[in-house]
Amino acid sequence: MNYSLRTIVLLAAASNPGFAQPTTFTSPIDITGSRVLVRAVAPDRETGRPTNVPFPPGVFGPRFNQLLSAPLSTQFDQYWGVTRDPKTNLTAREQACTGPDGIVSQIEPQIRKIGSGFSAYEVTCNLAMTGQLFLQKQGARLTLAYQLTRNKVDFKITTPATCKEGNGTFLCPNDPRISVTFATQIITVVRAGGICEIVGENATVITQAVNIDGNHNLAGAVATALDNLILGRKFRAAERSIENTEKQRPLPLDASFKELRDSDGCTGKNILISRALKSFRDFETIVERQAIVFQATHPPITVPGVQVPNPGVPAPPSSGQPQPTFTPPTIAADRPTVQAGSAVGLNGRFFPLNLDLTRSLPVSIGHNTGILGGPCFGGGTDLRWGPAGNLIVQRLPGTPRAPCAGLFSATKLTPSTAYEFSARNCDAVTCSLWSSPVRVTTGKVDPDQGKVVVKLDGRAEVGSGVISERGTFETTVTIPASAVAGTHRLLAFHGGAIVARTTIAVTGVAAPGARASIMMVGVLAGETGCPNHPISSTAADANFMLFGAGFQAGAVSVRLNTVNGLVVGNAVAQGNGTFCQSMVGVPASQAGNHRLVALQNGAIQAQIPATFVVFSGPK
Repeated sequence: MNYSLRTIVLLAAASNPGFAQPTTFTSPIDITGSRVLVRAVAPDRETGRPTNVPFPPGVFGPRFNQLLSAPLSTQFDQYWGVTRDPKTNLTAREQACTGPDGIVSQIEPQIRKIGSGFSAYEVTCNLAMTGQLFLQKQGARLTLAYQLTRNKVDFKITTPATCKEGNGTFLCPNDPRISVTFATQIITVVRAGGICEIVGENATVITQAVNIDGNHNLAGAVATALDNLILGRKFRAAERSIENTEKQRPLPLDASFKELRDSDGCTGKNILISRALKSFRDFETIVERQAIVFQATHPPITVPGVQVPNPGVPAPPSSGQPQPTFTPPTIAADRPTVQAGSAVGLNGRFFPLNLDLTRSLPVSIGHNTGILGGPCFGGGTDLRWGPAGNLIVQRLPGTPRAPCAGLFSATKLTPSTAYEFSARNCDAVTCSLWSSPVRVTTGKVDPDQGKVVVKLDGRAEVGSGVISERGTFETTVTIPASAVAGTHRLLAFHGGAIVARTTIAVTGVAAPGARASIMMVGVLAGETGCPNHPISSTAADANFMLFGAGFQAGAVSVRLNTVNGLVVGNAVAQGNGTFCQSMVGVPASQAGNHRLVALQNGAIQAQIPATFVVFSGPK
């Protein structure tokens, strides 16, 4: 791995001539005394300007809170020189020196490798108690180097040609005394991809600026041994011992980060905290004067759209109906024929919705649903509305699946009065800006609102109805007794214009013994009775409508082909000789061309050809 912080300028070394100066290629930042901060930023609920907000409660555990409680360098100092291992009762500094894999245990075997009569003794360590902390930032990668300077290790070497101090003569000089000064960096990399994706890697140890006290004439095997010990200007014994210590007692950084990664909010075990965290979708690491800041930012919530009809402003002539539709208004009678002077049912569909826009207004609110969980998770939609100059803010109810409200009915309004509407979406953290106000005026009171007038052949008014909120109406119209027998038109007028029409056959009073007739009738969705839609075929295994006229009052049996054929339905003719009845149909096993026969008193009174087909579905 390439550790760019190897090139750190050892600032402390500059004050100690005994330290060699490493080559400098980069300029890391000294962050000694700086803290780790976690900052949540979201748009202000009213102004939309970025502002600091608290993280949802329960996000951070005790380890992570401890990481935030003191400067990071102080926590490194605590790790290095204060906190004792419960197993060894040693600090990391002590363990690096006198522990099982410490400097002492590294030096002694190295000297013994020289040969018989060579050994190291009186090995002492004086490692720095505290250090400096440096940082290099490369995007989401933070390289931290905890730098310990003014480290010193002293030891003596027994050789066949020397004697312990105090026992020497001019023929046996004192054993060589070695002093090694050096600097150490404990380097760790932190990768911060998101608030739940902060990882601290294992540390690596590097020794630098190594210097051997040169007051003694070190030659021969001793010099070679020391060269092996301090290879490439690195005090290998110290490097290995501190590295072994760090492996046994890892830096506490990743333990804190792991606690956060494993929290209920980051793992999704707590859906509320998890969704709140995910709302902070933007993440970056910022290095400030006194802090390393992990900053999570909540993006602005998209402003909802608001639509309200404006009945106080007449629609332009080219605008057509108040609501878009691909189906024009239609009307249909509930039977294809009627006697002059009789009443007939009439129903209408696809008319403009008859909304009472004088005292109530429908409000539609559109949302950006691309955000995970919707833009209102943990919050809702606020509607600011009321008479102009006297607005209130009302939180609209949503549902667990759709917390953003889509519809609202403003009621108890005053006719011919100006009202104003705007909306905003809020989650658990912040709100969008308010939408642009929609200003409308309620309609004037009109007693003919939604009225449909029905005329026979466009002249004589035969009835009227009122359109419902669904754009439908049902009414009964009476055909004038003076209407001549034959086909006539029923026309529906709305707003003074013809908007729908249908035909109906008008008959005179049936004479005794008049010939009976039957008719298969198609019924469209929303229609009732037997409208004037004659058909000659229908689906097998399905009901169909049959209209009959000219029968004697009483029971009518409808069979297939003959008087003894399959019964497809029964009806009861009214006093005027008509019936309109749903038939049970023909099974698919008998699909094909047939005749329908209507019987009274065992005799065929009327018959028609009929085809029954098996519906095979789209191909």
